[in-house]
Amino acid sequence: MTPSVLEPKARSTKAAPNLAEDFLMVVAQSILDKMDDSLFSDFAVEASTELANEIWTRWSKRSTAAQRRSTLEAVARCSFEQLDELIEGVEKTLGTGANSDLGKLLGNYLHLLPGSIRRRCKRPSQPSGLSVPSTLPLTGGEDLLPLLPARMTRFQPGDRPWAVGEWELVELLEHSSYREVWKAKNLANESAPPVALHFILHPAARSYVLKSGTAALQQIHELGNLAGVVPLQAIHLHTEPPCLQYAYVEAAHVTALVQEWRETDTTPDPWCVADLIQQLATILGRLHRRPQPIIHRHLWPGHILVTARPQGGWRCQLADLGLGPWGGSAALPAAQNPYAAPEQRRDDVAQPQDDVFALGVLWHQLLVGNLEQPRPGGSSWRRRLTRQGVPPELIETVEACFDDDVAERPADGLVLADRILKLARRPKPLTHHGTRLVPAVVNTIGMAFVPVPGGTFWMGSDLAETGRERNEFLRHEVTLLADFFLCVTPVTQRQFELIMRRNPAQFGAAQGGSPEHPVESVSWHEAEEFCQRLSETPDEVEAGHRYRLPSEAEWERACRAGTSTAYGFGALLPPSQACCAAQAPARVGRFAPNTYGLFDMHGNVWEWCADAYPGNPAGAMRVLRGGSWRSSAASCRSASRQGLPAAARADDVGFRVVLEQY
Repeated sequence: MTPSVLEPKARSTKAAPNLAEDFLMVVAQSILDKMDDSLFSDFAVEASTELANEIWTRWSKRSTAAQRRSTLEAVARCSFEQLDELIEGVEKTLGTGANSDLGKLLGNYLHLLPGSIRRRCKRPSQPSGLSVPSTLPLTGGEDLLPLLPARMTRFQPGDRPWAVGEWELVELLEHSSYREVWKAKNLANESAPPVALHFILHPAARSYVLKSGTAALQQIHELGNLAGVVPLQAIHLHTEPPCLQYAYVEAAHVTALVQEWRETDTTPDPWCVADLIQQLATILGRLHRRPQPIIHRHLWPGHILVTARPQGGWRCQLADLGLGPWGGSAALPAAQNPYAAPEQRRDDVAQPQDDVFALGVLWHQLLVGNLEQPRPGGSSWRRRLTRQGVPPELIETVEACFDDDVAERPADGLVLADRILKLARRPKPLTHHGTRLVPAVVNTIGMAFVPVPGGTFWMGSDLAETGRERNEFLRHEVTLLADFFLCVTPVTQRQFELIMRRNPAQFGAAQGGSPEHPVESVSWHEAEEFCQRLSETPDEVEAGHRYRLPSEAEWERACRAGTSTAYGFGALLPPSQACCAAQAPARVGRFAPNTYGLFDMHGNVWEWCADAYPGNPAGAMRVLRGGSWRSSAASCRSASRQGLPAAARADDVGFRVVLEQY
């Protein structure tokens, strides 16, 4: 009997169906059906359209759409031991012994399935790949094909390669003709973090690692834990095959980010993309500025690992540093490599502008959501980006990066990073959900202000208002004699650092924050000092600007924005309208503004006011308004108020300022 006509043994109808085992059975039977009368030992199991269609035909007949997604997640979550048990069941049903050549062939391929599914499902927001994205298409064999292992591997899960340390292979991370990359766990120390073992297979890649690239690899190894670079921890050149040990990072490649945009029909925010490029430019720039400069020259999307930040945007790291052309782009000749600068194609001496060129091409690809786009030419690409909403100053910088004239490009990564940072700090028109809000005044450090009208309004709360506290004013009429200009957001970390030369925020970049998050952990005295220093800067003196904290009455007038309800948005404050009852503060301006054009008047951070809190000597306590990210919605009402010692600091207390013109 030939392997292709093996039939499953009868299964008990009383047994509860195991979807994961059933899927493995379908895959195994489809592989068997592809075998012909030739010796099966010569048969190579490879994922193909034919195989994927055969699996789909069988699988779709015995499962629903919901079951298929659940099945893939179940397989992806299988441990090595669980998978072993399932494969044993498949082998028994098909009558293939685990020790037979046929059983080993099928078992080896099936053992690769969980890792293959996880690789396809990894997203920056779900870097583990254990969940099948709801947007992942699953309607036919063509959708199933990327979930299947491409081909058999040299190593298998559970292997313990010789002479690379006490490591056991857990999951295949990457497989090409050049290398196999495996996640491995430490057998001698269960609490040790996993590593990524790169086994170099291709003869040309082996030659690079063993000869011409040895010095570069040693240089990368000596970097240690350089911020933004996945560390090269060990170099094993005397093993067979040679092996490089990098740290393991749970993250998705930037290709998965673009895939997610396509699946969700998302147009990326140009400033978030610029921030990602700025991170990469900073990482490369630090390498460019080392005493012995390191030029990457082989940047590839597969080298860039991204994870989603809780408050938006992405954190990126550079992987595979030191592998040179064998890290991803070796399959293409230089003439076809879109990231290779003209001088690189001529094989000129490497220089930092080579990496800047690659960043420019990648930047354009991310903006258009297509990593296969070559460097654009002509002028139509600029018009397309403009229609897409990309600011002209960003388009100009992208173009400078891949200019044919090396002298026109930023000199190295840090120069480019600084240019992007300066653009991000420039005052920009405020936009939210398609509404363009043009501030009346923008000062010299990019703070935007809008007018708040004076006049008479109702301040405080009724006794019957839900959530009212005893320290609130009873509802009464207040008249403000003049309009005033109020900053549209709380003071940001960037703005505070520009004036005070320090950033006290507890939620800085290391904690998922950003320069555009509100500054917090500032006392009332420090807020006053900020106003004074900003007022005394030469540019602001020349402009006739003076700054101060708002009074309670001014703050509540601005917050209510003409309303008399509990919130400036009405009687309720849903989570979609403010950062409250959250885990951390949000980037300023993330939520919709009120009708005066003011953001974050409810929640995010409590805001200092100029007034002394009643009942304390010599103004030792000052008033806070607006609630914070930590507060309940009730504490974010327009009338809500608290008192805090003027010298106190808290990670949910910030401020905004009033601009006076003289």
